Amino acid sequence: MAGTPFLGGLSDQVRFEGLFIPASRMLGEPLERYLSRSILKDEPPRSFKPAEKACRRSALTSGLCGVDSILGGFACGDFTVLYGSHHAVQLSLILSVRAQLPLEEGGLDSAVIYVDGGNSFNPYTATSAAIALKIDPRSVLRRLLISRAFTAHQLESLIFERLEEAVERWRSKFVVVSDVMRLYLDSDVSCREAGEAFNGLTRHLSRLASGKQIVLLATATSFPNSKRGHILSQYLLSRASTLLRLEGEGDAVRITIERHPRVDCGCLTFTQSIPPAEPVWAKFSGRGGVAQYSTAGHRSFEGRL
Repeated sequence: MAGTPFLGGLSDQVRFEGLFIPASRMLGEPLERYLSRSILKDEPPRSFKPAEKACRRSALTSGLCGVDSILGGFACGDFTVLYGSHHAVQLSLILSVRAQLPLEEGGLDSAVIYVDGGNSFNPYTATSAAIALKIDPRSVLRRLLISRAFTAHQLESLIFERLEEAVERWRSKFVVVSDVMRLYLDSDVSCREAGEAFNGLTRHLSRLASGKQIVLLATATSFPNSKRGHILSQYLLSRASTLLRLEGEGDAVRITIERHPRVDCGCLTFTQSIPPAEPVWAKFSGRGGVAQYSTAGHRSFEGRL
């Protein structure tokens, strides 16, 4: 399955374990001190049950009933791309927590690998989301393996040389590659090199998703209006088996289904009223709200979240 990186490889001297760090080690202050300030409502957080040998569910749900009833969850084997706004990254963080839920609760009962190409991972967001879901934040952060890349060369090497091994080692069913395009916009890499390398990388991600039967999700927040941006975005968008554009305005988040192997293309809008002080990710918390769905054929759906 492993391919050949176009821009060069990682040194063999780099320890594999040092490339994937549990998110619990990324907090700027001791986790217990942070958790002591967090208010757990109604009941204590749940701990994870040991993984069972039963057949795994094939899709990861978002927890938004109206959304899940349309999309049917994020299926194993699909290469999904979320793009358009910062909501794409926020949703990827929520899904990174939900993927650890038991199968019967719409999760994958799985460790999560988060390849951070834009320095966008926020361990406090993951912790807050875990608390909202009444999951033990300590377990969530220990099962969230983060690998950060700071150059296109590093990102490509991580994905080609180490990602498949990481999936096998931690038996992960959910992988996120955040801000997958950003590092290839660096002027230190020529437009031609960036295009050839990114083309190979997106092809590899698509094959990895189908070959390992995992949910592989990539995010991209914006596409520069330039020749390079156009070339890279076309490679990314054309390779996605599921392509969703996210846009936010006030309390509403619009998800445009541009490509989906099992769902008609259309526009899915959900509105969720949250207090002004609440973080953006709270829009995806599933605490009330209304979802509306329409397709080019003018079929519509409306339901409570």
